[in-house]
Amino acid sequence: MGIKEDAEKLFKDCGLRVSRAMDVGKMAVKKYSNWKELKCMGLNKLALTFTGKLMKKPKEITLSCWDAEELSYAQVEYACIDAFVSSQLGMHFKGVFESVHGVHQPVRTTSTCPLTPTRFVTYPLTPTRIVPVIYYPIVI
Repeated sequence: MGIKEDAEKLFKDCGLRVSRAMDVGKMAVKKYSNWKELKCMGLNKLALTFTGKLMKKPKEITLSCWDAEELSYAQVEYACIDAFVSSQLGMHFKGVFESVHGVHQPVRTTSTCPLTPTRFVTYPLTPTRIVPVIYYPIVI
């Protein structure tokens, strides 16, 4: 399921309207148009390609009941990691600024991201930039 389908499902199921959703896969293809392999990469492959870090996606979490009244800690962590990695890749592909303490600053060579939902490790996105990526796995 892509970001568009996720946004439609949020509206249909919860009445939440998502504005300005962007598909990081399409952003990658636009930025690196001569790199044809990007067209068939999902978030996990994009993260591996641009950060060198594999996001483990345990089947017991990905296939769990996401329509439950309450999500498990592992589901919430999984969703947060997906959202965080998506936003970091999106900022890289768009060449956008990073927000630190609510102030927009140019993306630096190392991260100073104040938010730490779990452990962060830095990996190169390009030879000149580094982005924070959450070290996964989920421990259940």
